[in-house]
Amino acid sequence: MDIVKQLVKQEESSFVKELEVFSKRLKHESLFYAKSSVIEDLIKKYENMLSKIFPSGTSFFRVRRHSGKRPPDAYFSESEIRNPPKDKALEGRLNPSGISFLYMANDLHTAILETQCHAGDFVTCAKFEAVDEKKYFNLSIVWNSDIKVSLSEEEKLFFDRLDFMISEPLSIHDDPTCYRVTQWFGDYVKSLGFDCLVYSSCKRIINAVNICGFNPEDWRLVSDSIRGVFIEQEGIPTLENWDL
Repeated sequence: MDIVKQLVKQEESSFVKELEVFSKRLKHESLFYAKSSVIEDLIKKYENMLSKIFPSGTSFFRVRRHSGKRPPDAYFSESEIRNPPKDKALEGRLNPSGISFLYMANDLHTAILETQCHAGDFVTCAKFEAVDEKKYFNLSIVWNSDIKVSLSEEEKLFFDRLDFMISEPLSIHDDPTCYRVTQWFGDYVKSLGFDCLVYSSCKRIINAVNICGFNPEDWRLVSDSIRGVFIEQEGIPTLENWDL
């Protein structure tokens, strides 16, 4: 099923309709006191099924793009490649401004594509690993047929739409309030005791996911993993040592 047909089908789900109504309430009525017992109950219903553990030492990739089209004087340091300081944290997929999360991807190519780089760009990439076990909410797992057996059709459509809303990138011209409902979701999942959220990548389809760490200090930089990357062709990075 193509993405257009899937989105049209999702509109027929009562859970998706509730998600859209709730999103509008968060954007236009109440940011701090809006609630949806329907959505909260559905998330709690499958909380254990969608809960997984990253063992200590599990690693992921993070990339940051440099401005300009010339080689940088120096690639980003550890403090620069990490999540931004709280006073510089802008609106994100799962975080409001002022709250800083650590966004990563499960492989380097996906992490680079997620920065929306173009040919001629320079980026710094690095690998981070969990300092201990991390409990994560695996939203992307709904693509797994074994899990979907337990979900009703309307429930599948809800989790698919939520995953799509988080993974869909915004341009600088888009309304950042579009992320209000996904920010609420991130905060709600964190309140349930999760350390991270895993969601799909819209840049790559097969085995590509993104990871949002709610507590950035729980992730350490892997020694000597910082590398500079030049984007030679659109979406195709050039890296001497691909194995960070």
